Amino acid sequence: GELIKKREELKNQVDGKIKEKNELRAEFREKTNDWYQCQRALKAQRQIQYDEEKKRREEEQAAWLKKKEEEELAKTPYEEEMALCEYLADYLTKTYLTDSQAEAEKRAAAAEEKAKADVVAVKDDPFAGFKAVSKKKDDDEDMYFGKGRGKKGRGGG
Repeated sequence: GELIKKREELKNQVDGKIKEKNELRAEFREKTNDWYQCQRALKAQRQIQYDEEKKRREEEQAAWLKKKEEEELAKTPYEEEMALCEYLADYLTKTYLTDSQAEAEKRAAAAEEKAKADVVAVKDDPFAGFKAVSKKKDDDEDMYFGKGRGKKGRGGG
C-alpha cells in the first residue's frame, strides 16, 4: 500500500512537471511565431521601399539618358570631324599652297617686332663698368681635395 501511494504521488508530480513544460513550450512557440511574423512584415516593408527607390532611380536614369540624347540631337552632326577637316585643310594650305619662304620671313619680322617692343632701354645702368669674371680660379682647391678620383679602398690583409 504505502509504496503504491508513493508511486502515485511521484507520478502526479512528474505529470505536473510535464504539463508545466508543455505550457512553457507552447508559450515559447507563440512568442517565436510572433517574432517571425514581425520579421516578415519588416522584410516586406523594406522590400517595398527598395522597389520604390529602384523605380525612382530608373526614372532618373531614363530622364538623364533622354536629356543626353536631346543634347546630342541639338549638336551639329559630325561637329568633331568637321573641326578636324578644317584643321587639316588649314595645315595643308599653310604647308604646301602658300609661299613658305615669304611666310617664314613674315613670321621672323613679326617676332623681331615683338622682341623690340619687349626690350626696355636701361637709363642708369648700375653695372656699367663691370665685366664678367670666370668663377674658376687656379687649381689650388684640387691640391687639397683631389681631382675626384673617388674613394680609395683600405689596404687590408
